[in-house]
Amino acid sequence: MNKMTYYSQQYGLNINVKKTKLMIISKKRITEGQIYVNQSPVERGMHYNYFGTITNEEWTNNQEIRARIAKAKSTFNRIGPSLRVTISLFIQK
Repeated sequence: MNKMTYYSQQYGLNINVKKTKLMIISKKRITEGQIYVNQSPVERGMHYNYFGTITNEEWTNNQEIRARIAKAKSTFNRIGPSLRVTISLFIQK
């Protein structure tokens, strides 16, 4: 991270530590590991939402599946009443 900070500052770019997060992707649970930018620790994130797709540390898709099911339920509940309209079989002339 020191090299990235150094070269970004050469071009007038600063890394905002408050907006920067660290995510370690591994099948095994890794609890240690810390990155510092300008002597400030970078916060560790457990999951990341990128273009509507949820990525987590274990690289599993359980959260993604739950989120998509919740979105589908929400949409169905919103449009459900319009699907339940009954139409009379008797047409008047």
